[in-house]
Amino acid sequence: MKRVYLTFLLFLSISQVFAQDIKAIEKDLIASFNYIDSMMVMESNSDDTTYNYRDSAIDANERFANKLVNYCTNVPRTLTYGFPELLKELTINIATSTDGKFRIYSWSTPFEGTMGSYVNVFQYMSNKIYATRSYPDTVDGERMYLNPFYVDIHQLKLKDSTIYICHCYLNGSSKDYSDIVQLYMIKDNVLNTKTNLIKTKSGLTSRLHFEYDRSTLPSNGQLVKCEDDGKTIKIPVVNTNQQVTNKWITYRFDGQYFVREKK
Repeated sequence: MKRVYLTFLLFLSISQVFAQDIKAIEKDLIASFNYIDSMMVMESNSDDTTYNYRDSAIDANERFANKLVNYCTNVPRTLTYGFPELLKELTINIATSTDGKFRIYSWSTPFEGTMGSYVNVFQYMSNKIYATRSYPDTVDGERMYLNPFYVDIHQLKLKDSTIYICHCYLNGSSKDYSDIVQLYMIKDNVLNTKTNLIKTKSGLTSRLHFEYDRSTLPSNGQLVKCEDDGKTIKIPVVNTNQQVTNKWITYRFDGQYFVREKK
């Protein structure tokens, strides 16, 4: 009985230390991100022309991103930890898959202006935890000059793999937006962006996208719908004036591809 009690105390002690470690990581990330904000504030308010606060903010953003990649790679708990204080204090979003094996951290870059520019860290579990900042230069042959901001992740479980259905957006101004549904799959320990499982008139693709005027958003703000089992994706019909209508385009998984349903 004494041995069991001592084992319990040891487990409790280790658990407490581990919890403190993840909270310390969160505190460190908040401090790093707050430094970016402080440099941006100084850029706007300081009369000191001898110091380049803009470059300091951009450099600090790079350090934050690299620090996040390092933590995500080396501390497995980061894949499932909620980071409540980080989300509370900072303009960052963490989209996590239902199975807890894929996560995307997104935040805006310093001095983005009305044209959104975002940073993404991808974290996923395969034979071990991986994390990367890389984003493909091209998607389906189209050049992606800006990183999108990821909103959420749905998933479709297949027999031997899982397809991750990611919703993200780009904005060229305060009203000109483009929403994207991007498919990912983890294969051979690599995050595969060429998951061409959507059948369109022009062929197979790994993404859907539509452009619209943000001022025409529906009252609930919902632009992409995905069933819980991941077998149905819905995007809105946008008219020629880039207005979001109350009609939907539905793609349903037929066992091999997402196929657009006929009207």
